[in-house]
Amino acid sequence: MTSRTTTFLLSALLLTLLVLIGCENSKDLPLEAGIGGEATVGTLHEVVLPATEIKQVRTELNGGASDFIFVGQRRNLRAKALLLFDVFPDSATATQAELRFVIARHYGTGTMHIFARPVQEAWDEYEVRWSSFPAVDTLTALGEADWTVADSQQVSIPLDTAVVNGWMRGAVENHGLALLPAGYTEILFRLFSVETVNTDLAPYLWMRYTANGKVDSARIFPSADLFVASRPEPPEDGPYVVSGLVADRVLLKFDLSSIPSAATINSTQFEWSIDTTATFFEDSPILVALQRVQSYPWDLANLAFDTKTNVVRFYLTQGDDILTISSLDEIKRVTDMMQRLVYGVLSDNGFVLKMGDEDTDFGWIAFVRAPGDSTVGPRLIVTYTIPPTVSAP
Repeated sequence: MTSRTTTFLLSALLLTLLVLIGCENSKDLPLEAGIGGEATVGTLHEVVLPATEIKQVRTELNGGASDFIFVGQRRNLRAKALLLFDVFPDSATATQAELRFVIARHYGTGTMHIFARPVQEAWDEYEVRWSSFPAVDTLTALGEADWTVADSQQVSIPLDTAVVNGWMRGAVENHGLALLPAGYTEILFRLFSVETVNTDLAPYLWMRYTANGKVDSARIFPSADLFVASRPEPPEDGPYVVSGLVADRVLLKFDLSSIPSAATINSTQFEWSIDTTATFFEDSPILVALQRVQSYPWDLANLAFDTKTNVVRFYLTQGDDILTISSLDEIKRVTDMMQRLVYGVLSDNGFVLKMGDEDTDFGWIAFVRAPGDSTVGPRLIVTYTIPPTVSAP
């Protein structure tokens, strides 16, 4: 018996005892194990509910609100970024300009050659996706540099002051710049963005300049920055996948009709076996979330789901071969949610399984494709009792 199974059984027993202690004539209530079948007053029942509907979906992620910028390539994921600098010292002429970034983390090995190139059209920080990335001037190298894993704290790119001066004087249209990795690389940088609460970590354009006959320098923070990422979509006959940075998600629906509407839910568990050969992540543990969808049938173009309440969190570590709830607090959270679903207080619209922090977590979790299989596929394990004041069906 695994430690997770033991945790679940202990929590189920604890919650059940609390329910029975609060019931009238609890001493007369048997605790006979029941799996399915008719619900008997006072009997503890367990039902395993395989998912009746599973759908793989992808939402193109916009990283405009993220605390981080990702640039580079790792495995089959590629990321690029946009930054806009449009507030400069008055009457300044730049003699030196350099983009500087603080490194939050890097993944992979080796060296990445990176270009900073001028953007040719306007863009919205919260609207750009990989498929709608603005046009870039590929003939003008605004700046370039080599970044390596040896760069542990900060990276930079020297910029062509002629272009920067053109921005300041209005001689060159300023739509910002794009950070583009050159060719194939096997290193991905996670850099702090301007959204970070600590401005000491935010990216900036360092500029030495002359103005009114005086030499000075300035840190200029971007008025907007974002990243977008791309990787091949999961194959239709392959494992179901949830991933960060590109927001692969799985929609799940369960048939709850086998649970009596008056049942008292004692404990709920969610499980799904992991395809470890197709799973990849380097931050451990990594957060996965199960969140209630707000409407059904699912509107894939405008999918809305609960973000604060009706959310269950899982933490996966390297080598885990099953996704299951290991925290007693999270078991209580999903049990409370199941109770409201059974009572009809919450509408049963299904769930979305996703990375907990899609604009931060790099990696992907692959789940065994076994729809309807209650042993390795996605499943809810629910234990419940029928209160003595309610007639059994």
